[in-house]
Amino acid sequence: MKKFISILSVVMFIFAMSVETFAVNINADKPNIFIAEDGSEIEYYLDEYGMPYQKINGEKIGIALSLPSLEVTDEDLIYELNLEIPHNENQNMQRSAPSDFIDLSNFDSNVNSSEYSFTATGLDEDFFNTKPFKFCRSHSAVVIKSSKHKRPLFSVNDNNLNITYYYYSSQKDKWFAYTMMDKDCSVIGGFRFQHSPSIYQFGKFSFIAHSVLKSCTISIFTTPYSLAGPTIPQI
Repeated sequence: MKKFISILSVVMFIFAMSVETFAVNINADKPNIFIAEDGSEIEYYLDEYGMPYQKINGEKIGIALSLPSLEVTDEDLIYELNLEIPHNENQNMQRSAPSDFIDLSNFDSNVNSSEYSFTATGLDEDFFNTKPFKFCRSHSAVVIKSSKHKRPLFSVNDNNLNITYYYYSSQKDKWFAYTMMDKDCSVIGGFRFQHSPSIYQFGKFSFIAHSVLKSCTISIFTTPYSLAGPTIPQI
């Protein structure tokens, strides 16, 4: 997928969400209720950028929900995302599963999935985009770890990433984007967020350096645990 929103667009998107959040007078200190496609109720808060999160044992843990404010509306981007989940002509134009995806779905509910690792290059120049993932429906969180970082000689020691997670709602036939800025995935245990795989079983990632990082190895796995101790960064 070649045409993705630029880093400037990501920043503008987050700024717009921040303005919208406070324009509608949402109290960030009080919980909101999201009614999911399956009818379940999910309690969440909004951070200063309009991104949803939950408070779990005193920690702020992001959660990807199909909020109207997070819907992907750029027509070119929607077109390219839809290329990976084509319509099934035999099922009333419902979208079928991607023909080429990374399968992390077949794991027990009480153990972590296997890790999928790859080398992300050119992070200081453009987005590095993954294939779609198919997730285990009983795993509440995605963990992202980075290692083997390469930066320009004598540059600042910044291994952080800007991450956009695109997830597909089959009931709404819409894509949503959850943006996570300046995240350190190199900490012990990695960086994690919640992703509601029982509702959005397919998702994909787009990575770009927050600062000077040129390349790194990224490992992704899913887990039934939303928390992993004090090493989890704050949202």
